Amino acid sequence: MRVIGLEPTRVLPHQNLNLARLPISPHPQRSNIVAETARLRRDVSAFRLRPMSDIDPFQMLGLPRRFSVDEPALRQAFLKASAEQHPDRFVDPLEQAEAVEKMSQLTDSYRVLGDPELRARALLALSGLELPEDKDKLPPDLLMEVMEVREAMEAAIESGDRAELERLRNWANKERTAYLNKLAALFDGDLDQGKASAVREQLNALRYMQRMLEQMPD
Repeated sequence: MRVIGLEPTRVLPHQNLNLARLPISPHPQRSNIVAETARLRRDVSAFRLRPMSDIDPFQMLGLPRRFSVDEPALRQAFLKASAEQHPDRFVDPLEQAEAVEKMSQLTDSYRVLGDPELRARALLALSGLELPEDKDKLPPDLLMEVMEVREAMEAAIESGDRAELERLRNWANKERTAYLNKLAALFDGDLDQGKASAVREQLNALRYMQRMLEQMPD
């Protein structure tokens, strides 16, 4: 990281710099500036924040580790933490740089906790587990049910049947809530790789419901 206005000292090849022979500055103010500059250089060279993969997004935002997230509470926690870490609150260049990095981590944490799949991945990772990548795994009979609902949705769109569209939207919202509740139940108690596989199945089903809702006209 490079701090503006803080350039490294350069020694030319032909210079033989003997620190023991350098005179001590008789000006205390100048000595303080030199000492502060040296401190900043040491701090900047040592300054390294952890990558996002090593950070607990729940801890970053002060929220309990659980799958169910209250969206207004999540947003309030993000706004509060962002206000506390805003770079404009700091004057020291090092503190400003650290605040910028923390703001980035707060934004990433907010994004992770606001997305069901990313939130599930984070919870599994905190337990030393990985989310399986089998995105074709679905609960029994769901695919056939979704195909029937899609056909009904397309017919309602073509005929302009708004009452039928509203019924299908309510159905999809109800199913989405049911899958979110099933996911929350899976994260209750101890986790293992078997539960991680079940989480993948429920997330795939949840994605079907979300896509269906996105494709429905307003």
